[in-house]
Amino acid sequence: MDVQLIAIMVEFISILVAFSALFVLMKGEPSKENRLLLCFMLLQIQRNVGYLLELFSTSLKEILLAVKIQYVGTCFMALLLLLFVIKYCNAKIPKGFIAALGGVDTIALLLILTCEYHALYYQEIRVAENSWYPHLVTTSGFGYYLYLFGAIIIPFVVMLGILFQSVMKAENPKKKKNLTATGIALGIPAMLQVLYEARVITVYNPMPLILCIVVSVLIIFLWNKSGFDMYRSGSAEVLETIDDCVIFMDAEKNIEEYNQASLKVFPELKERDIKNIAQIEDFPIELLETPGKCEFAFREHFYEGHLKAMMDRENSIHGYTMLMFDVTDTYELIGEIMEIREEAEQANRAKSDFLANMSHEIRTPMNAIIGMSELIIEESRGGQMYEYASDIKTASLNLLGIINDILDLSKVESGKLELIEDKYYIQILVEEVASMIKIVAAERGLQVLLEMQPNVPHKLIGDEGRIRQILINLLNNAVKFTKKGHVKLKVSVQESEVADTCLIFEIEDTGMGIKKEDLQKIFEEFQQVDTKKNRKVEGTGLGLSISKRLVHLMEGSIS
Repeated sequence: MDVQLIAIMVEFISILVAFSALFVLMKGEPSKENRLLLCFMLLQIQRNVGYLLELFSTSLKEILLAVKIQYVGTCFMALLLLLFVIKYCNAKIPKGFIAALGGVDTIALLLILTCEYHALYYQEIRVAENSWYPHLVTTSGFGYYLYLFGAIIIPFVVMLGILFQSVMKAENPKKKKNLTATGIALGIPAMLQVLYEARVITVYNPMPLILCIVVSVLIIFLWNKSGFDMYRSGSAEVLETIDDCVIFMDAEKNIEEYNQASLKVFPELKERDIKNIAQIEDFPIELLETPGKCEFAFREHFYEGHLKAMMDRENSIHGYTMLMFDVTDTYELIGEIMEIREEAEQANRAKSDFLANMSHEIRTPMNAIIGMSELIIEESRGGQMYEYASDIKTASLNLLGIINDILDLSKVESGKLELIEDKYYIQILVEEVASMIKIVAAERGLQVLLEMQPNVPHKLIGDEGRIRQILINLLNNAVKFTKKGHVKLKVSVQESEVADTCLIFEIEDTGMGIKKEDLQKIFEEFQQVDTKKNRKVEGTGLGLSISKRLVHLMEGSIS
C-alpha cells in the first residue's frame, strides 16, 4: 500500500477520534476546564486538516499554505493543555508567566505566517525531492527556536512538573491513579518531540498527531468520568432537587438558566421566544425592580420572592438570582388562624362586656345591702341583731371587693381602662398605704416596715390611684400569708439617663414563701397556689393578676 495513502488514513482516523472527544466535551458541563479542552480539540482538528492539505499539495505555495494552517493549531495547543492541567490539578502558576507564554506563541505564529518575507523563522525553504510525499525542507532560524521553547518545551516541562507534584501530594488512590495515567500519557508526545528534534525521527514530526490521539483518549475514558468542575456539577444536582423556583439571569435580566421546579410556576419557559422574565404574562415586575424580598400573588398562588444581585470582583452586577417560594399553604393557615383569633377576641370581648355589665348590676344592690346593714347596726345598739348586721356588712364588703376586682379585670381586658396621670407626692402615698396596712397587720401581730431611698424624687406624675391599688393588693397579699414577723415595703429608683423616673417597689414578708414551680402561676387569673395549706386564706386569685396588668399598662414589670 502507498505510504502517502496510509498517512492520509491515519490523519482521517485521528480527526474522527478528535471529533469523538469533541462530542463528549459538548455533552458535558460548560466549565472552564471543559472550554479549554474544547479549544484544544478544535485547534488539533485544524492542525490535522492542515496536514491533510499538505499531503494533497504539489507546489511550494500550496505546501506553505498548508503548513501555516497547521501552525495556527499547534502554536497554542500546548498552552491550552497547560492551562487545563493547572485547573485539573488546582495548581498555582503566576499569571504573568502564562501571559508571557501566550505572547511568545503569538510572536511565533506571526513569524510563521509571514515567513516568505523574512528569514527569521525559516532561513531556507524548498520542497523535498524523491520523498514518499511532498513536504518542505527548511533551515530553521531564530523564530523556530522561539516557537520550540516557548510553545512546546516550556509548557510541556511545566505541565509534567505539575502532574508529578500532584501525584506525590495526592492522598486519594483513585485521584493518584488518574494523575499518574495523565502524566504518562502526556509524556509520550513530549518524548516524540525530543526524538524528532534529536533527528532520531526524520521527515515527519509525529508529536502533534500522537498528542491529539492521547488527549482524545484521556477525554473519552478518563477525564470525562472524573468530572472537570465538581462544584458546578454538585450545584446543578442540588439545584434540581430543590422544589422551589430558582432562575439565573444576566445583568440585563435575561434568563440564563433555571431548574425543573421553575417550569411548574412558569410553563412558558419551555418556549424559545421567552428570553426575559418580564415577558411572562402577569409577572410581578416589582420583584425585578429592587434586590431583596417581595411577597406577591401570582396565578392563584402566594409567593415569597427573593432577588439577589451577583457581583464580580469589581463590584459590578454580573447577574441576578431569583428564588420563589410557594407560601400559599402558609397564607391559608395564617388566614385560618386570624379567623380563629378574631372569633376568640370576640368571645373574650363578649365575656369582658358581660362581666363588666354584671359587675355594675350587682354592685348597685350590694351598695344598698351595705347601707341597710349600717342602718341596722346603728339602730340595734348591740345584741344579737347587731352581730347579724355586722356579719352582713362584712360579707357584703368582701363581695363588693370581688366585684370591683372583676370590673377592673374586664376593663383591662377590653382596653377600656385608662390611666389618669396627675401630680402626686410619692412619700405621702406610700405612708398612707402603710398606715392602712398597719391596722390589718396589727390584728395579726405583724410589723409593717417602710424603707425609702433618699434619691427618690418627692413629686412625680402618674396615676396615683392605680399605684395605690397595686401596693394595697400586694401588701394585703403579704399580710394574709404571713403568720408572724413583718411585712416590709422598700421604695427606690432605677438609675437611668432618660427623663422618666423608674420607681422600684419591693415587698418582703416573713411568710411561708412560694415554691419555684408555682412562681409562674401566681399572676394567673383565679389561681391560688398550695390550696391545701392556704385553704383558710380568703381570696379569689384576681389581686395579683390585676396588679400585673396595671403594671404593664404603666410600661413596668412585676415578678
